[in-house]
Amino acid sequence: MQKNYTITLDDDPIIHKIIGRMTGINSLPFVCPDKLLSRARSYEPAAVFIDVHIDVNVCGLDYVPALRKIWPFIPILVVTDDPTGELVGRALASGANDFVRKPLDGVELVGRLRARINEMRSRQAANVVELSDVSFSRTSQELECRGKREPLPILESRLFLALAESPGMPIPKDILKTELWGNTHVSANALDKKVSTLRGVLKRIGASLEIRSVYGGGVLLSTDHQNPEI
Repeated sequence: MQKNYTITLDDDPIIHKIIGRMTGINSLPFVCPDKLLSRARSYEPAAVFIDVHIDVNVCGLDYVPALRKIWPFIPILVVTDDPTGELVGRALASGANDFVRKPLDGVELVGRLRARINEMRSRQAANVVELSDVSFSRTSQELECRGKREPLPILESRLFLALAESPGMPIPKDILKTELWGNTHVSANALDKKVSTLRGVLKRIGASLEIRSVYGGGVLLSTDHQNPEI
């Protein structure tokens, strides 16, 4: 599995031990949803198991949306002894990936868990654009280079993605303006400002990528530091 532990949110103190034994890796137990939420950002588990009925007045499904925002690519599986169509639909709508039934069955649990881990890995791979020593996350809209991260505003994110589709190829400014603003009329230097902002971010994170202005009104993304601007 991708990580060396899972997390279980359940008021039954035995469930996390059963999950740990069935999956072969430890599962950290939580009985209080609010406590898990307050600590969630410090964890990166292989998966999260959430019981539906945690207490008389506490439903685990109510906490799934907040946890999904914190862990966009970590599988969340709902644990329930009542897998009705309505409940399963509500679980999936809240952001959960799947459900497992009580009493837990090892074959079913591991099968569903592995399927969801592979699914989320695929989603994460599709979410990340990698070019040279830089990666860009569509979800967080962050550029990263060797551990240095910096978020991009929405328009600068669109600009980077447009340039990254054809690295080394000049893209006319009119095309880039359409990518960023559609048919909305903008000032003559609006694109230049976005290019300057993106160029500054790449420099601050130490990226080998460079944005170059091309004679004739184009812009390109290059990894070659040796050549001056065209």
